[in-house]
Amino acid sequence: MDGGEVTALVCTRCPRLRNLRLCLVLVGDHGVSIRSDSLRSLSFNVARARRLEVVTPGLEYLYVGEDIGEARVSAPKLAGLVWSCHATYDPHRHRFEEDAGRHRLQLLDIGETSAAGLLMQKFDGVDQLRLGVSIPQWFCPCLLVENRRIDGIDLSSLEEVEITSYTTSSQKELLEFVEQLCRCNAPILGKLVFSHTMFSAPSQAKVVFEKIRSMCYPKIEVEFNDFVDGAWIVWR
Repeated sequence: MDGGEVTALVCTRCPRLRNLRLCLVLVGDHGVSIRSDSLRSLSFNVARARRLEVVTPGLEYLYVGEDIGEARVSAPKLAGLVWSCHATYDPHRHRFEEDAGRHRLQLLDIGETSAAGLLMQKFDGVDQLRLGVSIPQWFCPCLLVENRRIDGIDLSSLEEVEITSYTTSSQKELLEFVEQLCRCNAPILGKLVFSHTMFSAPSQAKVVFEKIRSMCYPKIEVEFNDFVDGAWIVWR
């Protein structure tokens, strides 16, 4: 299927379409234009898409699952955006028009991309942020002194933090992260949740849990959810 066929199908043959999920590989013309007044959600998981144009005044949710050469999105009611780790974001090639970008999102889910910060800056605020981070074991930029400053970090609207799949074998990095988080300006942060920390034994996870709880008490509630020896263990 080529881009022209996708464009014709959506724009001319489905005038009342509300939810669209595209999962295919384009051939031939690699440009796709989606113009719809009725569309509310779009999942774009299309390989070999060189260009994407989205003009959808009622669109509320957008998922981008594959790399796109160039993209222009005009969606003034956009409330949820998922930018997959398989889709590299480049602010010079992927543009959100002012009507789509300068407002608050309910959800922003960003995969492991080095341009995550640039994508977050496109919006005035986010109610729920999901951020994928991959840190090489042999070197982490966060260990540099100049990158450990928290000046200017304002988390005044942050209420809850959840960390999943924390696979480090060392307790030190985890405790340092919690210490840094507690030093940030997060006056209404009330809960810190860890899932799948993958410590070697329940006793080790229990020790770390008690240390973190003592660091956060009484301001922040701490919860550990670990899958150990075939069973879920929860500490609060």
